[in-house]
Amino acid sequence: MASGSDAVRWEHFQHGSDIGIRGTGRTKAQAFEQAALADPQRVSKAAKRRQRDEMGMLGSGNHYLEVQRVSDVIDIRLAAAFGLQTGDIVVSIHCGSRGFGHQIGTEFLREMVLAAQRHNISLPDRELACAPIHSDIGQRYLSAMRAAINCALANRQILTQMTHDIFTRFFPSARLSLLHDVSHNTCKVEEHESTTS
Repeated sequence: MASGSDAVRWEHFQHGSDIGIRGTGRTKAQAFEQAALADPQRVSKAAKRRQRDEMGMLGSGNHYLEVQRVSDVIDIRLAAAFGLQTGDIVVSIHCGSRGFGHQIGTEFLREMVLAAQRHNISLPDRELACAPIHSDIGQRYLSAMRAAINCALANRQILTQMTHDIFTRFFPSARLSLLHDVSHNTCKVEEHESTTS
């Protein structure tokens, strides 16, 4: 488990982290490019408590770290672009911000159900909730979710570095470079062209 001062932990909320950069094939600029600016003041004490001791840990549920072997190559050009070939060993890590993001989602879900009603937003499913992005709750949610995204990014970087360290201890000539890092729970502002006539 990674440890450090509160100042270091709050840095994860605001900017992601450069922890795990060395040895992963990622530059500090590439790591921070994925991170989003967040305001830790938008995050509840309960969420911060949940995050405090969870950095550098996989968690449970569908989270995993697997050592895998490339058994077949279907798209030769794509595999070559990633530097992969049959027989290569890869590591797949699936995890996020752990209980931190879950706590944020739970807290804001309650508020957003009421906000949607206040703003006369009709939703097709009672499992959905939303609020106008420029409203107070919309801005608070966006910032809190950015903090969760940053923690997820930092957590995967920590796990990637620990994996790299173990591999190079047992296999000194191993070359582990980052192939792909994506968050599956994310919150970003997007602009779309209207298709209505």
